[in-house]
Amino acid sequence: MNGGQRPAWREISARYRRYQPVILGLLAAATLGRAYRFSVAAEADGPARLVDFDMFHMVARLIWAGRLEDAYRFDSLWPLLKARGGLDFMTWAYPPPFDIVVAPLGLLPAGAAYLVFVGGTLALYLFALKRLAGENFALVAIAIFPAFAIGISGGQNGFLTGALIALACLGFEKRRWQAGVPLGLMIIKPHLAAGLAVRTLLARRFGAVVAAACTVVAACLAATLCFGVGIWAAFLEATKETGVFLKEGFFPLHRMVSIYATLRSFGLGVVPAFAAQGAVALVALAAIVRVTFGAFTLRQSLGVTAVASLLITPYAYDYDLSLLGVGLALLLPDLLSKAGKTALGALFSLSFITCGYWLVEAVPQLLATEADFADAGTLPALAGLTLLALFALIWWLTERSRAAEAAHQAAAANPAAGAEA
Repeated sequence: MNGGQRPAWREISARYRRYQPVILGLLAAATLGRAYRFSVAAEADGPARLVDFDMFHMVARLIWAGRLEDAYRFDSLWPLLKARGGLDFMTWAYPPPFDIVVAPLGLLPAGAAYLVFVGGTLALYLFALKRLAGENFALVAIAIFPAFAIGISGGQNGFLTGALIALACLGFEKRRWQAGVPLGLMIIKPHLAAGLAVRTLLARRFGAVVAAACTVVAACLAATLCFGVGIWAAFLEATKETGVFLKEGFFPLHRMVSIYATLRSFGLGVVPAFAAQGAVALVALAAIVRVTFGAFTLRQSLGVTAVASLLITPYAYDYDLSLLGVGLALLLPDLLSKAGKTALGALFSLSFITCGYWLVEAVPQLLATEADFADAGTLPALAGLTLLALFALIWWLTERSRAAEAAHQAAAANPAAGAEA
């Protein structure tokens, strides 16, 4: 049965592969256009409303001015944001190694800095995604296309983190200890690497574990040398402050993809929302344990882990869905060969909706003035539900694929057993 279905999914992949140049062209045009926006905004003394990359560039400038700790203190950061036209609620709670990443951006004009950071990380992500997805690259890109749009629009670091996870998965596929290096570099956003870190330990890939640990230590030492020991106290204080802001609901919940955000957006209290998030995280970790020790292929194990990682943390945003692309790149051949039309339709629909839910509020957010900005972003965070449903579907299809393969192997072994008898 598997042999008869395989040409069908290859035909689907071939049909959509012709759109690959169009996809890459659109992404390149959007990136160049956005870079132009930052150049024009800089000449006009700042943008009308800040996005994430404005924050990165501003912090980079603070680094070269010797004022990095101001970024970690909200009482000193907020006036700087307001002075630049910021209406969104933003904080800076990135681990100090990420400050090393953004520091060079402060030496460049805003437009050039955007092109280097977003253009460079997008290119790296596309390279790694293409290596993982192969002939299914166009299908994966279409499934998560809104995630590309939000990454380019806001200039966040989702392409960087997605690339690091993808490179780690490529290393694990080749069974190289160097896979631990990109995994260790995820110290810039460790909550998104928790799932893959757990799987690495469970799989006893100790060479990769040592490489990851050494990379983390080296990154932290470099940050300490660059910014001083005191930067860690500022970071820890900012982390506590951000936790309080998260509990109080100050962040745009509709942009988040966690079940915690979903329940909080419906008015549920902090404690039950965190309890529900904890339950979902345990389910995700149980799935990671299952694919690590069960009779799954390596690509199935890594793919499920990449998607499950998004369910562990309450602090996951739409731009972090680059990890979903990594998971789909690894899993799509199995999913296409085993799923029917209805399941495939649900898979791509849920993926597109989850990655594109931010579009529902994008226009009102852009049109909102300072007077009515507080009323913007009131939609429930439904992406948390759609992501959970998507993971359940991916899990069901992956289990189905594993069971079908086990049955195929058993059937192939039976004639040999009969002959021996």
